[in-house]
Amino acid sequence: GKKNCHISDSMMGQNNFDGPVIRKCISGGLWEAGASINIGGKHIANWLIGQVRSEAQKEDQMRVYAQKLDLDMEEFIEAFREVPVMSEDQFRKITRVLFAFANQLSSLAYQNVQQTRFITERQKAERDLQQSLHEKETMNRVITQLVGTSKTSEIYHIVGETIKELLPSSYVIISGITPDKKNIRIVECFGFEKYLSELENILEIDPYKINIPVNNISQKEMDYYLSDHLKESTKGMYNLAFRKISLKVFRMIERVLDIRKVYNMGFRCNGQHYGGLSIALPQEQLMKHERTIETIVSQASMALQRSFAEKAIKESLDEKEVLLREIHHRVKNNMQIINSLLSLQSQHVEGEETLDVLKESQGRVRSMAMIHEKLYQSPNFTKIDFKDYIEKLASNLIYTYQVQARDIKQVFDVKDVEMNIDTAIPCGLIINELVTNSLKYAFPQSSDTNGIIKIELNQEEDHFKLVISDNGVGLPSHIQPENTETLGLQLVNNLVNQLEGTIKIDRTHGTKFTIIFTELNYKERI
Repeated sequence: GKKNCHISDSMMGQNNFDGPVIRKCISGGLWEAGASINIGGKHIANWLIGQVRSEAQKEDQMRVYAQKLDLDMEEFIEAFREVPVMSEDQFRKITRVLFAFANQLSSLAYQNVQQTRFITERQKAERDLQQSLHEKETMNRVITQLVGTSKTSEIYHIVGETIKELLPSSYVIISGITPDKKNIRIVECFGFEKYLSELENILEIDPYKINIPVNNISQKEMDYYLSDHLKESTKGMYNLAFRKISLKVFRMIERVLDIRKVYNMGFRCNGQHYGGLSIALPQEQLMKHERTIETIVSQASMALQRSFAEKAIKESLDEKEVLLREIHHRVKNNMQIINSLLSLQSQHVEGEETLDVLKESQGRVRSMAMIHEKLYQSPNFTKIDFKDYIEKLASNLIYTYQVQARDIKQVFDVKDVEMNIDTAIPCGLIINELVTNSLKYAFPQSSDTNGIIKIELNQEEDHFKLVISDNGVGLPSHIQPENTETLGLQLVNNLVNQLEGTIKIDRTHGTKFTIIFTELNYKERI
């Protein structure tokens, strides 16, 4: 009988979208029914009703069934008499009402699920937005602080303090290269305050006095443990001291601090190491804000490089070459920081026009920074080889405006041309503006033409000839550089005047700018 009841219940629990399931019980033949409850098309529960009997069901039938199951006859018949009696038609009406209630309940439940999901997603979006705003505010503040200092100790402190703010339960260890660049030592620790005496007893030495000779560390180890991105350490805190302290000691420290994971990243810029960052996370702290932390360390690395460069400059004032090289390097790095600030600012604006202005400003800053980079790398501080510069500048612009997929070909015809810095900077800005103009306007998405941008630069006797052309839709006839409202062409016209040159525009096939100019008088540095 129990088995039959289970079978009957399972039959009543079948999912049916068309109406209630009405059946006679397998055991005693009593009427019973069920309606399924669904949420979003998913069957999650059943609403069962029963049992009832009709006048057709007699006690004699029940006595036979009770005898078959060896049940107490009187008790069974008494229970049978308590079963409500109604007609089949009346029972079907009740089950239809039950089915309507079940559908209404399903609808309400689905609405509640959707509303809960919407609230949850909205709360998550709000949390993500708040976190993003907090991260951007933090990066803006840190970059401003880094720009305003040249002391390595302050740079390390800014980084450690900021990471501790982002990961409150973490332990932050910052190591730095000593001024003589011969050793690495711990310079800042955050989060260890209440454990200092216990840790000193374990280490048996002041951690700030531990010197790790750079010569004892292979380049491979330096690049791995002090990489340019956050990397989880497979040996916990052991790698912090490059085998200077035993693994057993570090395991004791990890137990005291309840360390779960350790992440490392190096302060490095242009292949040079300036120290390392280690973040030890206890059990309750998850690693978050990875990209923000990496950006902060990257900016700090440039600030450290600038700081070390400034020290080198001050120590080498009697060497003109070193002084000029580091000046150009500093200018380039400062422009990179300005470029980073413009990039961060662009994330806070929505208008396409404002975004274009910021993007164009980044291009102008980048074109000037590349001049200083070329001077920094050049053995001759008075002249710049323009061939490599133009190719790199054009490639950067192609990448900036993300037009690789539109099959725009670059053609260069640049001879061995050298210019002084006074001429190179305005010339570079002119190239930047005109190539940018071609990329933005000469090749609309609807055009089937394979785009070509050609840059020619030659030195002819006592002047230079710069030609920039494209096979695009052409510059409208009413636009003239000397009389235009567009900032880019105004800038080109002013720069040509600065170079005491002339500009000619050919609109026959696309647009072709021909600019003739002479090298500006260059005062020798003394």
